[in-house]
Amino acid sequence: MICSIIGEMWVGVLLAVVTELVPATMRVTATAVYFFIITNIAGAATLLVGPIKHAWSYRAALVILFPGLYVASAVFFFFTLGVLRRDLEAAKEKQEQQALLESSQSLLIESPDKPESYGAADRADSEDRTA
Repeated sequence: MICSIIGEMWVGVLLAVVTELVPATMRVTATAVYFFIITNIAGAATLLVGPIKHAWSYRAALVILFPGLYVASAVFFFFTLGVLRRDLEAAKEKQEQQALLESSQSLLIESPDKPESYGAADRADSEDRTA
């Protein structure tokens, strides 16, 4: 009983990861796709034991489906890691560009028509003319 509880703890963690990786407007769709894949595709893997057993052997079927699918999922996770890193770098770059744009816009709004350095030069010129 304890093994079943501990063995299935990954489901909640993976569901939390799925919902956190997508935008808020797509969370329901991502959850539905996740449950579809887990239920229909992964659940149907046991149906493949028979055809693989007839082609090779029962041992080959279990090796292909049990550790073989774990290796395939690890490859997909590493592929996703690369895509996620690329997306995070693109998001960071976009965020930096947005911050730079906002700071330049705030400087344009706060600055007067004539910078203070021009005012100081104009005052010096006017003092030279009056003297």
